[in-house]
Amino acid sequence: MRAHGFTIVEVIIVMAVTAALLASALALFSGKQAAVEFNQASNDIQSQVNQVIDNVNAGYYTRPANFTCMKNGPDTAPTITTASQDIGTNADCIFLGRVIQFGVGTNDARFNIYNLAGLHYDPGTTDTVSSLANASPIALAPGTATNTSFPTTFTEIDTLEYGLKVVSVQYNGSAANLTGMVAFVTNINGAPAIGSSSSDAASLYIIKNGNTLNQPADAAVEDIDQLNAANFVPASSVTVCFDGGTSLYAVLTIGNNNRQLTTSLQVLNKSSSPSECS
Repeated sequence: MRAHGFTIVEVIIVMAVTAALLASALALFSGKQAAVEFNQASNDIQSQVNQVIDNVNAGYYTRPANFTCMKNGPDTAPTITTASQDIGTNADCIFLGRVIQFGVGTNDARFNIYNLAGLHYDPGTTDTVSSLANASPIALAPGTATNTSFPTTFTEIDTLEYGLKVVSVQYNGSAANLTGMVAFVTNINGAPAIGSSSSDAASLYIIKNGNTLNQPADAAVEDIDQLNAANFVPASSVTVCFDGGTSLYAVLTIGNNNRQLTTSLQVLNKSSSPSECS
């Protein structure tokens, strides 16, 4: 009997089919891996935002570095300088909350967190501060305008994981004139902000451009030192849209739900062109 083998053509066909099956399997695996990473990164950013909210509600603030906070006069904003200062001795100032800065544009993977400080007393009095405007809030951050001596350790600088990037930040359905910054501010004298129904210890604000804060949302981290009370606008909800290089968007909504400051996360198909990501 004569042995029969495969012809060259048959071998080529088998190799082509095998290569096609392998490519399909790799593409499927890669797609599933990308989806898993996208979901993990989206859930991680939601957890971090919730942690910031919980910290402000509980009055917990990390001490990033030694600093001195003092007022220069009865009607001026506080001044922050680096110095060896014992905890609890900055009597002129109080912590007001925290600011999250989502990067867009050229810095669309950025995710920074800043502590907010403000005056302890109403200007020219010994009365506890009665409004956010009177507190003259400032961010504990490195800066080019007034806080040139601040170390970068004053800021929690981070980036979004697994290639997650910010598409847009919206307030009341609009992205106009926004900086990409969201603030959680302790309710002054226990009262929620105007326009907020939150019963939490903190209220939600969006940070808008204007006055001294005229930098675009993708500006350098140092520009936040120009923040002042006029940039704070009470918000009922803020949406942040993320893209992770898949066919999906992740939309994080921050706002009041049943009188409690919470977050929710939606995963939406890009093909539906969701308005939150426009």
